Amino acid sequence: MGPFIKFDKEKTAPFLIPFAAGALAYRALRELNTDVLDYDMYRHMFRWLPPWAVFARYCLSIFDRELLLLALVLVLLRKEIGRKTVVFLSYVMIVAVYWKHPYEAIVSINRYYKTNMNEFQWAIHLPWAPHHPVYPLMILRTVNFCLEDLLIGVITIMFFSSPVVKKYFR
Repeated sequence: MGPFIKFDKEKTAPFLIPFAAGALAYRALRELNTDVLDYDMYRHMFRWLPPWAVFARYCLSIFDRELLLLALVLVLLRKEIGRKTVVFLSYVMIVAVYWKHPYEAIVSINRYYKTNMNEFQWAIHLPWAPHHPVYPLMILRTVNFCLEDLLIGVITIMFFSSPVVKKYFR
């Protein structure tokens, strides 16, 4: 017997489905509560875009999270359309990861909340762009957000696409 506990996939899958749905629902609700519902903050975060584009992006952001929550309810009811929608939204999240978390928006949001202002002291002024400083800590934060979405997307696709989990949906 090895040091790891062996799981029977057939017996574990029905218990992991609600857990996975709950974790994804928590993340969607947290993002709705913190990022999306404050339109003034959202407008400031994407201030380089025209107003119609900011509004369209805002509506798409809310729609995406609400669609995910609806799909997760269907997953809890073991409906195949819910599972396929969650997998599809995970693919969209992976493909549009930098569109969702652009570097400029991360810098804007930190300025909006006036948090971590000491991070702005670490600016690098490049000779070919003297009026556009680069903030290394903001780059790390952008990479962190992108990697988080990529990791969650891949894990979600792998879990909900596995044959063991698929058989529990109708």
